[in-house]
Amino acid sequence: EKISSCEAFFRNLTTFPRNQTSAAIKAAPAQLAQTTATSYLGHSNSTKLVVPLVKARRGWPKKVRAVKRKFFPNHVKKVGLATVKADMLNVYKRYSLSDADLNILVQGTSISHSVINVAQYLIQKKYPTCVGFQDVLLGRCLQFTQINGPFIQISHVQNPNHCLTVTNVGADKNTVFIYDSIDQDTPPDAVRQICHILKLQSQTLTIQTMKAQNQCNTLDCGLFAIANMYYIASGRKPETFNLNQVMLHKHLLQCIQNGMIEDFPLINSMAARVQPRNSIYKLHCVCRQPQYSGVVLDITCAGCSRGFHGACLGCLAANLDKSIRVF
Repeated sequence: EKISSCEAFFRNLTTFPRNQTSAAIKAAPAQLAQTTATSYLGHSNSTKLVVPLVKARRGWPKKVRAVKRKFFPNHVKKVGLATVKADMLNVYKRYSLSDADLNILVQGTSISHSVINVAQYLIQKKYPTCVGFQDVLLGRCLQFTQINGPFIQISHVQNPNHCLTVTNVGADKNTVFIYDSIDQDTPPDAVRQICHILKLQSQTLTIQTMKAQNQCNTLDCGLFAIANMYYIASGRKPETFNLNQVMLHKHLLQCIQNGMIEDFPLINSMAARVQPRNSIYKLHCVCRQPQYSGVVLDITCAGCSRGFHGACLGCLAANLDKSIRVF
């Protein structure tokens, strides 16, 4: 009996060609609206809703021939030293600036030491009374020239491979400001380079990490270091500016091409900042460096009980007994 009723149900079904319906079905929406209104008023309704059936396509899917996609790279216009002012060409060559260094600014990747040194030259050229601006590569081997007084310097540090700005302009005695675009503890390399520049005779060194703008990637630390140096040299506070990070590469390229550095592009909204912190380091030896783990003060003064590095005392320390006074 159930099989017979199912057979009768399927025989009464009406099918239509693909994408076609009967006139009665097209009028179904209007009838449905009328039925709904009538039902809402409480009247009974015997209207039957008919749902059209779409005949499915039979057989296997059509075979599509695989076509190898062609990718067209984004062609970036290359620049070179030919775009630089003629009177600046010889100056830039002294800093080993190449076409590849300028193209890095076009591509928006991490800038080279040559670009940083050229930017330091342009800042010092605009503000000649400022002191510092030494080659950033000298810091990695502790070959900076000692400076007595206010200075500004970009420091290149390891772990991570990073650039930041150090200065004592406007700082208290025996205090140095660090403008770091990454929110991190003070890198030990930066502390060594600061101590090597100042050679303080005080017992301690205070380093204040300023509330500098935080970079949003891992590539633009050199650009932020240059911008912070520029605003310090101009007598302004970098922590009060919101740099437009997207425009930094293009702006620095234009400054190098024109041979004159100008104010960096800013944004109106507030940018993320690093957390300010203070660190105090106790200085030792004639090198006036902090005592790091793994580095032993292997010679002790019998008079003042101060420790010294044997390597710092050089040949004199090699011939001394550890109980002999060192002056």
